[in-house]
Amino acid sequence: SLTMSGVIVDKRTNANYGDKLICIPSSGIHSNGLTWIRKLFSEPPDWATTPTRLYDDIVGKNLPINAAMHITGGAFGKINNILPDFSTAYFHEWDIPQCFVDIYEKWKEVDGEHSDKMMYKTFNMGVGMVLSVSPEHADDVAKAVGGFICGEIYGSANSPTHRYGRRVVIESKLTKTKIEIS
Repeated sequence: SLTMSGVIVDKRTNANYGDKLICIPSSGIHSNGLTWIRKLFSEPPDWATTPTRLYDDIVGKNLPINAAMHITGGAFGKINNILPDFSTAYFHEWDIPQCFVDIYEKWKEVDGEHSDKMMYKTFNMGVGMVLSVSPEHADDVAKAVGGFICGEIYGSANSPTHRYGRRVVIESKLTKTKIEIS
């Protein structure tokens, strides 16, 4: 696993209740959902071949990051892996790039049952990495990594918020609803 400022990435115990979530924009779809892209589009659009940003420029900046998770191979469902027990990562909606709107519209044409929840479980929706940072450092870290504050972690070890202990809730711009990713 990757180490950032002495913090091991992809380890559940690093994020804290009350942390702010910082989204770092992706360079495109990365490797998310390529099987679907091939099924939906007869010719791969130009945006489907944009190289994946690796975010190695964040390592070595010595920033006060509590936890980090890349949004690939499981998309936003992976955030559960860095959350403390009995917590909710609540993401406010950000402006998603047009390529994801195009994928959503095409997917609806092919599969009428398709939902925005599947989009957030399959694609990065314009976010390549999510950082968990103490509130007092959030603005400075967001600026240093070229990201933006996109949410926070709610909950308490003393008051379970739901049955399974950890969840991700996103305000979806696609349908203007709140969705839960497990």
